[in-house]
Amino acid sequence: MAPTPTPRPGPDLTVTLKTDSQIAVPNEEVSFYFTVTNRGSKIATSVTLSFGTRERGGPVNFHSPYRISSVPKGVCPQPLCEVASLGVNERISGRFTVSPGMEEMSERQIIVSVNAYGIQQEADYSNNQVDVRLPLPSEKGGIGEPVWTWRTNTWVNQAPVIKGGRLYVGSDNLLYSIDQATGEETWNYAAIVPTQSYWTGIPVSLIAASNKAVYFTVEPYGGESYLYSVDSVDGNANWRYQFTGRAWSAPVVAGQRVYVGAYDPSGEIPTATLYSLNASSGTLNWQRPIEREGKIYISEVSNGRIYAVTQWGDLYSFNAASGRLNWRIAEVWSSEAPLVFNGNLYVSKVSQNTGILYSINPASGRVKWSYEYEVGNCEVRDCAASLVGHEGHIYISFHRADHDWLMNLHMIDASSGQLEREFLMANAATAFDRGKVYLHYRNPCLFELNTGDWLWCSSLAHSRYISVESGLLYVATNNEVIAFAPFE
Repeated sequence: MAPTPTPRPGPDLTVTLKTDSQIAVPNEEVSFYFTVTNRGSKIATSVTLSFGTRERGGPVNFHSPYRISSVPKGVCPQPLCEVASLGVNERISGRFTVSPGMEEMSERQIIVSVNAYGIQQEADYSNNQVDVRLPLPSEKGGIGEPVWTWRTNTWVNQAPVIKGGRLYVGSDNLLYSIDQATGEETWNYAAIVPTQSYWTGIPVSLIAASNKAVYFTVEPYGGESYLYSVDSVDGNANWRYQFTGRAWSAPVVAGQRVYVGAYDPSGEIPTATLYSLNASSGTLNWQRPIEREGKIYISEVSNGRIYAVTQWGDLYSFNAASGRLNWRIAEVWSSEAPLVFNGNLYVSKVSQNTGILYSINPASGRVKWSYEYEVGNCEVRDCAASLVGHEGHIYISFHRADHDWLMNLHMIDASSGQLEREFLMANAATAFDRGKVYLHYRNPCLFELNTGDWLWCSSLAHSRYISVESGLLYVATNNEVIAFAPFE
């Protein structure tokens, strides 16, 4: 039998804290069970119990609401309370629940704390605090189980591009083709630039795919950039085209043409250029320079038009076949590609703390309506707003003005520009499928649009990009792509 410990002179409060739950979605209650015991030799008076949460590496937040929904009955009516006394070997036990919100979820973990402080005299006291880290978020209810995992030796550079039953992934100087159903690699292609004998950084970046070919840009640091075309069946090279500057949005494929926009700040006059190439041969059809307006972002081709917006300048409409300018709207700039949706053009301009979403007639360039919203300071965080069109609505996600990590998702009627719903979350809207939105910021989650419910969050660490098709979710981590089962 173990010897009985010698009581400490004075009060000696010990705390235990445990939970048998896991958090799968924000605002779900998790139960905690605690015990405070006086193992000292004297009565502890003025015992103070504190219940709180804290962020990783931060102090305990005992005095704010921190979403503790209940505390033990008969012990204290609030998260910070006092008990008259606790005798030798006496204990207090109880249960309380915590409901973390999206702000805590954005830190990828919650630390729940119970602190017990008691005195016998001013110089004779006991203070003991116990922390429990919640394992959140976690898979729940059997949905979202991993189907397969594909790994590479270096970083995955962007969200997987899905076409014709295959996923295309860039990693270092390699483009990979992965079978969508099995996760097996079907081929890989190594991009070699003649002027560079070794690789640094992340050269393979932006990818587009058609039924016959895959197009991607290669941007070695300190060198010229290239647009590659490889056969989608066997990965053999078709052609390579060298252009000046760096591409900032993915190539666009339309019929027998492929388009890429690039920005070159190194010349005497910094210039953005829109290129049109023959998709089969890689020969240049036309190019259109845009001076002194920063990075260029291009849209898909619709009704014979392609749209380009620059970082500091204007919005342009070009004839996709000839490159002739159709119209230009001054001072409508963006750091996101324009969106073509339901026959209209949408672009979001962000300046300082104000964002404006424009709906534009694609034929005339006339602004049909605009919607204004408040965003975070562009000087301290990325102020681009992400646009997605889905079932008659434009979803725009952007950083909140009052928080570094939280984001707003606004659901805008695409015809009228009226705000219909607003969501607070720590993720940017990235993909839609069958009435659900797949979100990603620090971990991938699934959100039900009609009810506003969180259905699932993955505990997958270091996730960076997501793609979705027919209910299947593909998540790219630092060096993996993981396929998750359908969400019904």
